[in-house]
Amino acid sequence: MRADSDFHGLEDTFGGRLGYTVDDSHSGYNALRHHLLPYFRQRDAKLYRQSVGPLTTPRRVIDALLAGTIDVGPLDGYALDLMRHHQPELVSQIRVVAITDPAPIPFLVASPGCPEEIVSGLRETLATFAGAPACASLRDRLRLDAFTPVAVEDYDLMIRWDAEAHEAGYPQPA
Repeated sequence: MRADSDFHGLEDTFGGRLGYTVDDSHSGYNALRHHLLPYFRQRDAKLYRQSVGPLTTPRRVIDALLAGTIDVGPLDGYALDLMRHHQPELVSQIRVVAITDPAPIPFLVASPGCPEEIVSGLRETLATFAGAPACASLRDRLRLDAFTPVAVEDYDLMIRWDAEAHEAGYPQPA
C-alpha cells in the first residue's frame, strides 16, 4: 500500500480496491488469492468492493497505488528487490503489509525447437554464474546469487493453490 496510507494492515484494506497484475501470474494473482483465501473463507464473501486489473506489471501496480486507483496490490518479491536496489525513491513511497507464502521463482525455458547443444551450453554456463568473477557486477545489478536446476515438482504448489481457490468459490482475488 502507499506509505502514507491511513490503513495499518491488510485487513484494514478490506472493502477497498485491490489490484492485480494478470490472471496467469503466480505472484501477481495466484499467490495473492492464496493469501486472501483464509479471509474469504472466514467471511464467506468478497473482501474488496473492486478488483482492478489486469495491471500487467509490478511497476503498474505501484503506479496504481500512487495514483490512488487501488488501495493495495501485489508485488513480486524479486521485482521488489530490484526496485529497492535500483529505485529506492520509488519504493520509499510504498509499504509492505503482508507477505505471501514462499514459492519458486519462475524458471528459464527455451523453445521446444531450440537445439539441445544450445540448451546444454546455457545450462552449464548459468551453473557457473555464482562463482564467476566476471559476473559479480551483473549479480549485483540483477540481485541474483546463483541459478539452480529446476525441480518441476516444486511448481505443483501453483496448481494446488489455484485449485484450492476455485474449489472454495474464489476464482478471482476480490
